[in-house]
Amino acid sequence: TLDNGIKFSAKIEIEGDVAGAGNDESYMSISSATLGEVKIGGEDSVDVLVAIGMVEYGIGQGDVDNWLHNGITAIYVDPHVGLFSDEQKVTYLSPRFFGLQVGGTYVPEAKTSGGGGNLPDYFTDNGAAYMLAANYKETFGGVAVGASYGYSHYSGFSAAPDLSASGHAIGAEVGYAGFKLGGAFVRYDEDYGLGGVTGTGNDGHMWQIGVGYTTGPLKVSAGYVTSDIE
Repeated sequence: TLDNGIKFSAKIEIEGDVAGAGNDESYMSISSATLGEVKIGGEDSVDVLVAIGMVEYGIGQGDVDNWLHNGITAIYVDPHVGLFSDEQKVTYLSPRFFGLQVGGTYVPEAKTSGGGGNLPDYFTDNGAAYMLAANYKETFGGVAVGASYGYSHYSGFSAAPDLSASGHAIGAEVGYAGFKLGGAFVRYDEDYGLGGVTGTGNDGHMWQIGVGYTTGPLKVSAGYVTSDIE
């Protein structure tokens, strides 16, 4: 932290006890209480960072593949689109003003730089992506409310026909006296599909809702999620 309040930091995630272990995400950030934060490197995009979804404590939607054999290559269970989570990117998050925070992400070399990679080659690379998001959190008389919105868009550089995809995600939550209720809706649309020009794509939608209760060090929650994909 500099004398003027600007903070510099770096984060490196290393997966040690999994197949193909190695560097998962790594990035640096520059932040200021008055100017916001800039993240550069392999970090989740802004729509992931600010997303609000169903309340879950302990085992939850992130563990769905461990106990549900869905038999398909993609399933939406998270409260965000989450395209290119480990790709090299630049993200900006504003300071929070009266409960509101906004931000954006740019991925110059989508689908090719998950492990590091070169600058984009507009003749051979798949394309670029950007994400926009907003998040609101405030408390009124002991009632905590929150809402989020995220938009993701991917466009190919040279594929014919041009591959593209876009998605929307909205979420909301309310909490009072240890109880919290939250949910989200996600819609994803592909133009020909990221995997190539085929008869099917990953078009789909998901909605979820969950309620939780906290008392002292104990937490309990229950939730429901449904996902439909082409």
